[in-house]
Amino acid sequence: MKRIIHYMDQRYLDLQQELVHHPALNLKLAKTPPDIRDKLACIATHLGIPMDSVLSVELMHQTMEGFTRELRKQRSILIIPVAGGWSH
Repeated sequence: MKRIIHYMDQRYLDLQQELVHHPALNLKLAKTPPDIRDKLACIATHLGIPMDSVLSVELMHQTMEGFTRELRKQRSILIIPVAGGWSH
C-alpha cells in the first residue's frame, strides 16, 4: 500500500480553522466549484475584497493569510466601558 503525504502550508490550515466560525460563508463555499481559486474568489466576494486572480502558490498562501485575518476581525467582539457596567 502506497501512502502519499501532502504538505499543507500553515496558512491554509489557519484558514480552514477560521472558516469553522463562519457558517454563512461555508454555505456559499459548499456551492462553489472545488478548485481552490474558485474557493478563494468566493471568500473574497464574501469579504468584499476585489480579487483578480491568483498567480503563484506563494501568492495564494499570502491571500489565505489575509483572508484569515479579515475573517477573524469579523468575529471580534468589541467591549467598551459604559456608565454602570460593560457593553459589547
